[in-house]
Amino acid sequence: AYALRADYSAFEELYKRHSRLVYGFLQKKLREKETIDDVFQATWLKLHRFRSKYDSSLPFLPWLFTLCRNVMLDSLRAKARVREETRAEIETLSGQAANEITDPATDSLAMLRIHEWSAELSPAQREVISLRFGEDLSFDEIAARLRIKSSGARKLSQRAIQKLRTLFK
Repeated sequence: AYALRADYSAFEELYKRHSRLVYGFLQKKLREKETIDDVFQATWLKLHRFRSKYDSSLPFLPWLFTLCRNVMLDSLRAKARVREETRAEIETLSGQAANEITDPATDSLAMLRIHEWSAELSPAQREVISLRFGEDLSFDEIAARLRIKSSGARKLSQRAIQKLRTLFK
């Protein structure tokens, strides 16, 4: 009924029946609660957008979990891409700073500049950047170590990266 006529009471019934299964599946596959929640919501949005493509002669649950898996993989790929871009940017910036130190005459100037850049970050931002890119920890792991919320760790990281970008321009 939902696929053919967009009957929203049918959607509510589908959600009621299967939302726990979908959320449980995502909890087993993903670590961060924010990611689980995002993928969960995106799965139901994708179901809504692609409801007309559902073949009612086939079982519903495998189709729903295929949508969920595809949304999860897309999310993981996007995160990996952003993470690689950020890591490459930090490595490039670190490489530039390291290259400046190869000449003994400019060592002290380069070290002063690196110290100035890191001084622009708060101690918490420096710690989050070190844990995220130095130790390759997830935001949940960083949050546990620093005793803050995962969203707080993510914000600290984003603000530190933004600050570094402006300093290196």
